[in-house]
Amino acid sequence: EKRAEYHRAIATTVQSGYGHISSTEPEIVAWHLENCGEIEEAIGLLKLAGRRAVAISAHQEAAQHFRHALHLAHQHELPKEEIEQILLLLGPQLLAESGFASAEVKKVYGEAESISSNSDNKEQFSRVLWGLWSNYVVGADLDKASSIASEFLRNAIEFDSPQDIVAGHYMNGVSQYYYGQLGSARPSFNEAKAIYRTMPPDEMDIQYGFDFNIIASSYLLWINVLCGNYEQARSQCAALEREVDMLAHSGGSGFAQNFISCMYNFMGDFENAEHHARIASAVSEGMHLSQFGAQAQINLGRALDRLGSPQGAPLLRQGLKAYLDTGAKGAQPYALAWNAESHQDAGNIPRAEKANAQGQDFSQQSGAVYIN
Repeated sequence: EKRAEYHRAIATTVQSGYGHISSTEPEIVAWHLENCGEIEEAIGLLKLAGRRAVAISAHQEAAQHFRHALHLAHQHELPKEEIEQILLLLGPQLLAESGFASAEVKKVYGEAESISSNSDNKEQFSRVLWGLWSNYVVGADLDKASSIASEFLRNAIEFDSPQDIVAGHYMNGVSQYYYGQLGSARPSFNEAKAIYRTMPPDEMDIQYGFDFNIIASSYLLWINVLCGNYEQARSQCAALEREVDMLAHSGGSGFAQNFISCMYNFMGDFENAEHHARIASAVSEGMHLSQFGAQAQINLGRALDRLGSPQGAPLLRQGLKAYLDTGAKGAQPYALAWNAESHQDAGNIPRAEKANAQGQDFSQQSGAVYIN
């Protein structure tokens, strides 16, 4: 009891006499409030600390604050609505930190869905659908992802929510892309970009975790390359690089640099592929972005393998394993094709045939035929 009094006195003193600490390091005050039993106020400050971390793309730190807030909310049996709000703050940080298809992402959004199913809050429910869609699409459950994307966009238009309309167009574009419907995906991505540019981005970054102009532009690069429009892809890539250079958002930067590297790998420009893969790797390592780090390994391994480095093929395979370990599957078709090619060049035809068959089987079973 005496210890709780000390914590309460410290929290009161800091809040009244050192307000800058409360605003710049709210987690410090939250710790004292938690230890004197002021749980709801502590959770409020932990959410503030998480939002401050999101603003500087410190996804791991943000996730840590939101996880602790969620633990306290569960422990003290706070209302379901409060728990759902924390889950939906935590979810976007996990998408960046752990990977879209990770088990924790699925658990967080699954719990949020169970709460939302008994709620009339359409805005909260759209965040739940976003998280579930992200988990399904990267995990290559395309039928579920496509169904959610269509429902999401219908709801967004019905309730006239510009933020959700942006996300809905993007979600439909990604689903169409993986199905190989490149002609339909292109206008979906362009519509998402056009609307996003009219909006203040900060709140969308908190709610969704990404800069939609950057991630939609990244997919458009791949569409142009796969359609053989190399010059247009190069021109778009130069514009995207300029935008990424001005971006303080590490998740978007890691995303874009991986797409740029992969684009150059598709085009056979392996020097540029290596360059951008190394940038993606550095960004991902520095910000603990596990899925993006694994994709950077795949891209770097491919580039080095084509440039004749003996380190290339093993790195590609390590990257593919690390990528699958995050729960992600969508990159398998091209990663397995590259793996098959490296085995073929080494004269190991049985392994090349096995890797190629794995890629074809995956595409057939999942419907992800974009690379065929």
